[in-house]
Formats: sequence, structure tokens, C-alpha cells
Amino acid sequence: MQDFSVVKIGLESVDPLILAGIRFTLCALPAVFLLKRPQVPWRYTIGYGLMFGLGLWGVVNLGVKAGVSPGIASLELQFSAFLTILLGAAVFRESLSRFQYLGIAVALAGLFSIMFVTDGTVTLVGVALLLFVAVSWSVADVILKQAAPKEMLAFLVCSSRRTRTPSWDTPCGTACCASTRCRPSRRSPCSFRSSASWARC
Repeated sequence: MQDFSVVKIGLESVDPLILAGIRFTLCALPAVFLLKRPQVPWRYTIGYGLMFGLGLWGVVNLGVKAGVSPGIASLELQFSAFLTILLGAAVFRESLSRFQYLGIAVALAGLFSIMFVTDGTVTLVGVALLLFVAVSWSVADVILKQAAPKEMLAFLVCSSRRTRTPSWDTPCGTACCASTRCRPSRRSPCSFRSSASWARC
């Protein structure tokens, strides 16, 4: 929950998607210059970066900005635990016991009760965004299991390098994009992706 409280503070002065871009830039630097590319197909680092970086933290920021309190946001993300179980059963042919199904049903009933909170800490748009976040997190978990990287740190660093939020691609570059004055634009010579320094991943 502390993490979401800090997110809420950050959103007072920074665009939600730019804040996510800053987060994963700091995750990648300076390790991206020191580590070798993990020995996994490109689709896994790209997929994980998009799902975990943009789909999870980018949309979490949008949800908190839309009016969901940090406490409710951290609670609603627990939907991902159940979705991961169900996705794992579908993708990896894992079998579930009746007790697991019963536990999922009871826990989901409790989480769905969040939607009936009327004290101003929940908005319909915010809840919808965070449900999308839970799905993204579950998909990211499945991608990670499929990739099974031996170099986990290198995998996370390269995935962070591939986290690309729309508001982050600005001519302002990484140095000044922590400002709400930045606006999305087409690829530019000083944009996040175009730097040749990132070619290692």
C-alpha cells in the first residue's frame, strides 16, 4: 500500500504514463549498459515489458488518477492472483482442485464487494482500469513462466527498457519528461527508444 501512496503523491505533479516511464527507466539504468541480453526470444522481453510496465504500472497510475484510493487499488490488484491460476490452468494445462475453485469463489466475492463502496474512495472508471491491470499482471506472470529466463536480472532490465508509454515518447527526451508540459509526439532523435545506447537489449 505504501507504494500506491507514493504513486498518488507523484501524480499530483507528473502525468500518469510519464511517471510509469520514469519508473522503468530507473529500473533499467545503469544496469542496461552492464548486463548482456538474456537468452530468451525477443517476444518475451517485449511482451513482459508491455504487460508489466504499461499494462500494469501505467494503467495503475491512470486508475489512481481516476479517483481510486491507494488502499483500494492495492486490494483490487489481488484479482491477479486468481486470474493467474485460471490462466495457468488454461495455458499450461494445470489442474485445479474443487477446493481451489471454492477458495477462488469466496475471495472473488469479497473483492467484488469493493464495487459497492460509496465513501468516495472508489470510482467506476478507476475500478475498470484496475481490473485491466489485474489481467495485465496475470498475463505478465504467464509470459515470465513461458520465458523461464536463466538471467532473471538481465531479463527484468531488458523488459524495463522495452516499457514504452505513449506520453514518454516526446522530443523532450528522458531528461525533462518528468513534466506535465511534455506531450506525445512522433519518434525524435532524442526520444527514449532512439538512443543507440540501448541497443544491447
